[in-house]
Amino acid sequence: MRRLLLVSPVFALACIVPYYPVVPKDTDVSTDDTTAQDTDGAADTDVTADTADTALTPSDDGPSDTDLAAGNYGCHNFDPVESTGWIRKYSLNTASGRGTEKWTGLGNQTMPTGTAAAFADGWAYSVVITGLPALNSTSTYFNRCGVQGDDGAFEVGFTQENSQKPTFPLKAGAQNARKYLPDEVSMHGVFGANPWHVDMKYDMKVPAYKLIPQQGWAYDSAKLTYVGDVTPIGFETINVPVLGGDVEAYHVNYTYTMAQKNSAGGLFDIFNQLFAPLTSLFGFQGNDLSVSAVADQWYVRGVGLVKEEVYRYPATTQELIREKNLTQCSGLPLCP
Repeated sequence: MRRLLLVSPVFALACIVPYYPVVPKDTDVSTDDTTAQDTDGAADTDVTADTADTALTPSDDGPSDTDLAAGNYGCHNFDPVESTGWIRKYSLNTASGRGTEKWTGLGNQTMPTGTAAAFADGWAYSVVITGLPALNSTSTYFNRCGVQGDDGAFEVGFTQENSQKPTFPLKAGAQNARKYLPDEVSMHGVFGANPWHVDMKYDMKVPAYKLIPQQGWAYDSAKLTYVGDVTPIGFETINVPVLGGDVEAYHVNYTYTMAQKNSAGGLFDIFNQLFAPLTSLFGFQGNDLSVSAVADQWYVRGVGLVKEEVYRYPATTQELIREKNLTQCSGLPLCP
């Protein structure tokens, strides 16, 4: 015959003693005590309550400093493009073949003259495409942060020179800013950064090309619009061999439509002819006036963009527009 020992549920619960870690209290009157653990919370007995420390600077608040990360790299920590001489190189895969991209920091530069840009200057970097004869080009992009009180990262304009037609430089000034990264505090927020809408207009000029002789029409200016929605996905672990393997990257998804409009009326053919690198890299084909695409980008703190995938949208056939992966970097805070 088996005997069962019955234990009262109340007694069983009484035997479970909860564990509360002992946290040294900060007992100073008003300022932080760096010799004891300041928890910026319930165990902090300051007469003047502390606020959460969200500064993007090295530890300044004692052992329990809640900085998002040590080190402030400037305008935006996930795309630190302000300095001069930094380099990022990418492998580039497009529908036209494979090549390379080289990005080089140029520091603060004035915006292109002759465009209706909303900004006088920006942090500039050059982008040189090689290995794809039809697409080889040199571009300069202009970025800013802190636009209208938003600490995200923004693109505000670009210039482009087609290697096959170097006497016809394209200049594009943004009439407003295209936000491509949220601020870092939002990135680390409990609910993450909120999605946002983009409605971007570029004013494009070709100062050296005033006339189409066969038609006698002016085609020296045009418009390029970028309308879409941006969804921050959040932090993911991805493999970036040049950075030593697996790294934490911030993933952002974009769904957008770009459209070309000639400001003087008529077709956009002249810009398609002069700037095939621009139009094809954005996904335009032939004389298309618009293209819809979905893009995913991954950014690493202290380095910047490390991976990009862009496909035609809706992506029923997974038709690739472009793909790039970081293969080399130097001159940036966390480059090897």
